[in-house]
Amino acid sequence: MNVHALTFLNSQNQKCNICGRTPLFWLPRGHRHPILQELNIIGAGRRFCDCPYCGSSDRARLIGYFVNKHPEHFNHKNILHIAPEKPIWKRWKKWGALATGMDARATGYRFSYSKDVLNGNIEKIPFENETFDWVIANHVLEHVQHENAALHELHRVLKAGASMILQVPFTNQLEFTRSSKPNWTDEDRKQQLGQYDHQRLYGLDFKKKVSHFGFVFKPFEMKETTAHNYRINPDEKIFLFEKQNNQP
Repeated sequence: MNVHALTFLNSQNQKCNICGRTPLFWLPRGHRHPILQELNIIGAGRRFCDCPYCGSSDRARLIGYFVNKHPEHFNHKNILHIAPEKPIWKRWKKWGALATGMDARATGYRFSYSKDVLNGNIEKIPFENETFDWVIANHVLEHVQHENAALHELHRVLKAGASMILQVPFTNQLEFTRSSKPNWTDEDRKQQLGQYDHQRLYGLDFKKKVSHFGFVFKPFEMKETTAHNYRINPDEKIFLFEKQNNQP
């Protein structure tokens, strides 16, 4: 068996924790831009990780693991799922949650665009103050033009003490987040940020940036063996934040 085959064949009987099946192989995802390897960007890069049955990615299964681990946090709770991944979106009812989907419907992306998913922008969320118990935004914030406006809106629509999972591409090798400059082209963003439509690449200051808008980071650990069993990147941790009453 050649090396290439070993990258996608499920030789270790890893399981998809979204659909519960054990695939014979995993489908590819991501890119091979040099910056992804140079900065060891977590949550990005070319890899074989998508479930051929339900389409879940390693990033979706990370969210699925958290929900399955703490079902009481989501049962009968109001969830705002931004850019909802289809495998997760289809299972909110099974998890007992009352989910609302919202997406900006950007060209080139295919999320859950059912009639229940609103056309909306995270920079101006069309809901009243303190509407939701949870926000799930899985690799969304790096695409947003006005990051501060988005974080302000996320704080506004969450109830006091409510939580959000805010996953982003992340590197431990940058002390400060690298942001796109006004004169950068798509090629510049690809070379500097890892993807042509990303506005920033988050560094070690990410948790501090989010906390500035009235959130506190809540650590959540997952065993490396668990990550392996579900073909989840063990280096991609859950960015879990809880809303505080204070906001600048």
